[in-house]
Amino acid sequence: MRYVPLTALGLILALGSGEASAQTRDPAAETDAAFARWSGDGTPGCAVAVERDGRTLLSRGYGMANLEHGVRVTDQTVSEAGSVAKQFVAAGIVMLALDGRLSLDDDVHLYVPELPDYGAPITLRQMLNHTSGLRDWGSMVALEGWPRGQRYMTNARVLDVIVRQSALNNVPGAEFIYSNSNYNLLTIVLERVSGQSLQAFTQARIFEPLGMSHTLWRYDYAAVVPGRATAYGRDGSGRWRADMPLEDAHGNGGLLTTVGDLLIWTRALDEGRFGPAFMAEMLQQGVLNDGTTISYASGLFVSGEPGRREVSHSGSTAGYRAWLGVYPDQHLSLAILCNAADANTGALALRTVTAFAPELAPPVLPPVVLPPTGDFVSDETGELLAIAAADGVARTADGRIVIAGEGGRFTLGEDVLIFDGPDRFERTDAQGRRIRYHRAAAPALAAETVASLIGDWRSDEALSTAALRAGDQGGLTIQFPNTRVQAVTATRGETLAFPQGEIVIDRDANGMPVALRITVDRSRGIVFRRVG
Repeated sequence: MRYVPLTALGLILALGSGEASAQTRDPAAETDAAFARWSGDGTPGCAVAVERDGRTLLSRGYGMANLEHGVRVTDQTVSEAGSVAKQFVAAGIVMLALDGRLSLDDDVHLYVPELPDYGAPITLRQMLNHTSGLRDWGSMVALEGWPRGQRYMTNARVLDVIVRQSALNNVPGAEFIYSNSNYNLLTIVLERVSGQSLQAFTQARIFEPLGMSHTLWRYDYAAVVPGRATAYGRDGSGRWRADMPLEDAHGNGGLLTTVGDLLIWTRALDEGRFGPAFMAEMLQQGVLNDGTTISYASGLFVSGEPGRREVSHSGSTAGYRAWLGVYPDQHLSLAILCNAADANTGALALRTVTAFAPELAPPVLPPVVLPPTGDFVSDETGELLAIAAADGVARTADGRIVIAGEGGRFTLGEDVLIFDGPDRFERTDAQGRRIRYHRAAAPALAAETVASLIGDWRSDEALSTAALRAGDQGGLTIQFPNTRVQAVTATRGETLAFPQGEIVIDRDANGMPVALRITVDRSRGIVFRRVG
């Protein structure tokens, strides 16, 4: 799941929220109010626990763990923690490094020789902080027509997907691009080096020594797990349906646990139970090849200035949602586990943590001012960003809200947008990268371009076929297996855009298209060649 820092979420929640005075604040009541939507008898729910200086301040459940049998969520309910799991794999790799059994600067090919030669080493450290350039296996299988949750996956099958990739998203170390592939491969490395399964290793080195008695890895999605909540998502009519993981791939996720066990772990981190060298490696933020320091460390995001520091990660798998955060300056920890796909655990975390630590509340912002709207294209990559406004709210084409800030700045998730007039803006992401955008003129696709692209295009890396067809009024459409038809638009040069991603056309000496390089979420430049 993509991480969203509390500071960004605060821009949404602080608008018109007002703050109770320190004298009248009731943190438990404020937390109950935050989770009120999830407290009924007909809805899935959440478990939440808050701890300060090793003392439990709040630990309770809301809503239902199982809607069919009327079982309520408690603080002992087992749920799946999604990408919160990554920090435990990272901890295992760091432990092996401190044992002298591997080095974080080793090339992953030493342990996974099946991987293709990408012309440059990929270090374990780069995989820990998502700068390796490895494409995300989830987006690759989605192109194949089997998005996550639609086909049974194991780490062995994930490895098969990864070794098919003949190219990377980026030069190793050049960029931060979150990719689950890193942590499935790190799990394979841990198991090959230690000679133990991930479950056996973490049980012996972490779970048992700390007393995390309700925590285990999902090796068999169909196994009976006492006390486990059923995960739910909504169908097109808004009704709840079971939404459980259909995969045994783990390491990227797949951790079954309770909020109490997660706070045992954060207490161990806060107290330095595994030693200063361990903590230094876990919190060592990645540094790009150009010297830029990013916020991602080893399975953890590290952010905030002194007095407001945050070490955290969110998670989602199927209908499960999670959040785990430590606030070192307050010695405060927070764990949230929900079994509803539309539970916004980041927003719930913000309201909960500020109830117990008011100093972490985000600043109150001036009234909302809408940004310029329309289609904007990146000067560097050709990526299209469409902004539209309705009912006083600006959103991108994929539904994300563009929020006004101070000094004419706007936020989009983790990113900051600074407009230079109505037609240009600069986008700065959480890692400090700056990308310029200009208003797209929305050129029409040339008739000869449409004619030259119509046909089927096949990728051996994605095991997928992209069907390009003539659209309405001389336009062009694209469709992948088991997905909807999407309209293709021109952006600039040889770059085209569609709602799921973008297309770059490669031509031969005669100007004929010979390949399409397609980019989708977390996977860039996947080569498709014409069939026949």
